[in-house]
Amino acid sequence: MNHKHRGINQTTDILSFPMDELEDAFPVVCLGDLIISVERTQIQAQERNHSFGVELKHLLVHGLLHLLGYEHKKNPDPMRKLELKLLKKTKNFEFEAI
Repeated sequence: MNHKHRGINQTTDILSFPMDELEDAFPVVCLGDLIISVERTQIQAQERNHSFGVELKHLLVHGLLHLLGYEHKKNPDPMRKLELKLLKKTKNFEFEAI
């Protein structure tokens, strides 16, 4: 999927696909789709020495920020600072492995 949608021939942990526009009649806000690689999440959790749930939470926050328009390629600082702030606020919340 990374190669198909971004032209990058390697695995990635998360892809974000923002919606271009919302219909006026749509009853909820839909920012877009997030696709998370479970395999990559497991590998990164082991590499970073924390649980699958912590890594999954990190990827969800990261992907959500992309859907909200943040980018880290040109200037990673604003996105990274907000990412860390949001992760601190959710420190007592962790997903459990299935």
